[in-house]
Amino acid sequence: LAFSADAATRLSDQERKALTDSERCGLLKAVASEAWLKDRLYHCRSTGDKVVLFAHHIRVLDRLCRIAEAADVPLMRIDGSTPPPIRQQLIERFRNRDLDAPLVAVIGVTACAVGIDLSVAVLAIFAELPPDASWLCQAEDRLHRRGQRHSVDVIVWLAHAVVGKFPKGAALNRAIISRCCDADAYRWRSLQRRLAELAAVHDSPAAMAAPATGIASCDAGATEGLNGGGRSGFEAASSNSNCGDPLEAIAASCHT
Repeated sequence: LAFSADAATRLSDQERKALTDSERCGLLKAVASEAWLKDRLYHCRSTGDKVVLFAHHIRVLDRLCRIAEAADVPLMRIDGSTPPPIRQQLIERFRNRDLDAPLVAVIGVTACAVGIDLSVAVLAIFAELPPDASWLCQAEDRLHRRGQRHSVDVIVWLAHAVVGKFPKGAALNRAIISRCCDADAYRWRSLQRRLAELAAVHDSPAAMAAPATGIASCDAGATEGLNGGGRSGFEAASSNSNCGDPLEAIAASCHT
């Protein structure tokens, strides 16, 4: 995602109080992808497909919930504060195919390690990059439980660049947002290395080959172009699409 001054000004006063670059980056990615995400949720509402949105920080989870509510899509949320009995009830509701069942699950990435079956969903979106590759793998595995009969698209939002001019005296200036992009890029490279190591353990030493670094790029408001490219794992798909919108959407995706 390419961040502009507009994305920074759309954060609420509470969101601007984010304590770390990682949390701030997650909020900026949610804002920059809002139009695209709404379009995708509208499509899922018409088809009945179910979606899982993963994030880590509470403010980012709050922002994702507001986007889903604005799209008028029924949702459920699980984070670290959700008691286990309530958590199981919410999962059962999400797995239900009734008309009033939630179509979107907003999940804290550390709240889905054990006992959660999200195999009813066909799309997972990671709004934030977790610090540990095992968190990312465990979260994706929730969609690949026994009984999964559909292919699953997994999309990872990546911070890419800062575009446009920023007003003088802005609370979130170009330097701060550039630092967020750098932190996200560094974490993605670290996750790629760790995922390659995990693949080598489970598959073979040949899987230790350097992971792909291409990035699929498209307009943030488009509903196509962020879809998977038919490769497994968290491998970035390459594309040369032109983006006229400064809120350029960049996603690493897979289609398993």
